[in-house]
Amino acid sequence: MFGRGKRGDRRANTGPAASPRPDRPGPHHLPPHPGEPAAFPYAAAPAAGAHHGHPQGGPDYSAHPGHPTYADHPAHAVHPVQPTRPAPAAGGAPAVRLEGVVKTYGSGAETVHALRGVDLQIPKGTFTAVMGPSGSGKSTFLHCAAGLDKPGSGRVLLGDDDLTAMNENQLTRLRRTRLGFVFQAFNLLPSLTVEKNVLLPLRLAGERADRRRAAEVLAMVGLHEHANRRPAQLSGGQQQRVAIARALVTRPDVLFADEPTGALDTTTAGDVLSLLRRSVDESGATIVMVTHDPVAASYADRVVFLAAGHLAGHLHAPTPEAVAARMVALSQPARAQGRAA
Repeated sequence: MFGRGKRGDRRANTGPAASPRPDRPGPHHLPPHPGEPAAFPYAAAPAAGAHHGHPQGGPDYSAHPGHPTYADHPAHAVHPVQPTRPAPAAGGAPAVRLEGVVKTYGSGAETVHALRGVDLQIPKGTFTAVMGPSGSGKSTFLHCAAGLDKPGSGRVLLGDDDLTAMNENQLTRLRRTRLGFVFQAFNLLPSLTVEKNVLLPLRLAGERADRRRAAEVLAMVGLHEHANRRPAQLSGGQQQRVAIARALVTRPDVLFADEPTGALDTTTAGDVLSLLRRSVDESGATIVMVTHDPVAASYADRVVFLAAGHLAGHLHAPTPEAVAARMVALSQPARAQGRAA
């Protein structure tokens, strides 16, 4: 359905502390929808320390340096020369900014230092992948950056708004109107049609159910003809595309994705990643994606690496091979320490 979708492909086939959005009325606080899954991010944040996505342990990059996953699939085996992509406009505030973010869990001998003074800026209109060995702090990074969890110290800013200064009600309103979320689990409500699932964030924010906007984002993800179906009538890849449409319906400042292709087959994963890439290139979206897969990361403009809660480097214009090589290098110290112990 979609083209290769890799970075630069240009898709030839084709809250009170938070400033209100100027193109719509301020949000209203609503109680969670009675049918919301516990993980539904527009209702309330998960318990501190909760993680989504890939199980602990992760893949062993040293055993598979090329980490083929679906790189060997015909749709992804060839990596064309990438045209130069226009740089984000300079001078404005970044979409997301982390300043000295520290996050720990537990106490005493059981203390886990998930993030250790992370400083990072996410430019507007870019696709950033976040990678690192298991236990490096990737999911904690995403939860703190998205206002799903609060750091122990430091600041997280969405534009000019300080998420760390907000209470939970303010954060809930902000998540419902200015952030989008896509997880490995689709979190669609089985009793609702595709269209009503897509419109749910608007309903929760107290806004008008804009069916025209729902049709627009469903067309964007190639599912406009399935608006009246229910999730059980769709494939896994189609359900994930509905989740992406739901995340985009509010025109969020940032879309956060945690292992969005982890439950999909190789071909469908490529379609979903192409869709995310297109939303950046054609709609100016800002995406932050946590992944274990170097091929998935190669769809991004930049890969940010974490190791033991620290930033461990950046890789611009990534290729699967370059990402996998960096992951091998990051994983080796941890294995060496384990053998020494």
